[in-house]
Amino acid sequence: MKIPDSVTKIAAKQILVLKKQAPHILFGAGVAGVITSTVLACRATLRVGDKLDNIKTEVEKIKTDELQPHLHRNGPVVNTRRDLAFVYGRGSFDIAMLYGPAVVIGSASLAALLGSHVTLTRRNNALAAAYMTITKAFADYRDKVREELGEEKERELYRKSQVDVVENPDGSKTIVAKGDTEQYSRIFDDSNRFWQPNAETNYLHIKGTQEAWNTYLRQHKCVMLNDVYKSLGFEPTKAGQLVGWVYEGAHGDGYIDFGLDDLPHGLADFAINGDRTVLLDFNVDGIVYHLI
Repeated sequence: MKIPDSVTKIAAKQILVLKKQAPHILFGAGVAGVITSTVLACRATLRVGDKLDNIKTEVEKIKTDELQPHLHRNGPVVNTRRDLAFVYGRGSFDIAMLYGPAVVIGSASLAALLGSHVTLTRRNNALAAAYMTITKAFADYRDKVREELGEEKERELYRKSQVDVVENPDGSKTIVAKGDTEQYSRIFDDSNRFWQPNAETNYLHIKGTQEAWNTYLRQHKCVMLNDVYKSLGFEPTKAGQLVGWVYEGAHGDGYIDFGLDDLPHGLADFAINGDRTVLLDFNVDGIVYHLI
């Protein structure tokens, strides 16, 4: 009997969903199993006292009978050893049966937690490798453009690829970001709580923040992007939890740069097209946990 294609497609999709959610499923099962095994172990502990009392009673009876040789046809020593071995063996088996379910479920739970950890670690390593590959390819592309067109032209093209300049009805111009072209770049404008209606004030504030973070980097050896975002008045991001700078690392520049030094004329170019806003382009080194 041939299975319909629609059923096969649904089954295949569900298998992929299960693979995707496997770490979460394993983790949940592991936590539930640990709780269950703990409860079972506690219940077994409440019952193990009776088993130990029975073993103690039987052992005392055997040792008492040992003092009465006339009760043993084959000699008291041989029978005592045999009887004690039997009592201890049966008692150990009974105790093992009490704690057996807790041990089995606990072992399976630990295996599930370990499986979840291993799966997530492998995925994170694969994502980190993919990120590093993409970052290197983009950096190589920019280097080739610099070789062909020159430093200043490449910088101009790059900044134009990040923002659009929109002309307002009153003749002023506003800079807006082009989606997620560069996920780390941010526009510092009047929507920022630290923004002031003066280009020089904004420039000095950003420049001073950059220098402060470079001092922090030299002292503490690493800085996360989200910490820099928050100090500049930007909202933290998921990527910002992982990427940042590592001082004297194998990758990166070894310093923090917001892109102000890339402006050909410094403060004079701080206002793009006459507007008092600026595109900040952060030179993150990569995923911090893979660089330390």
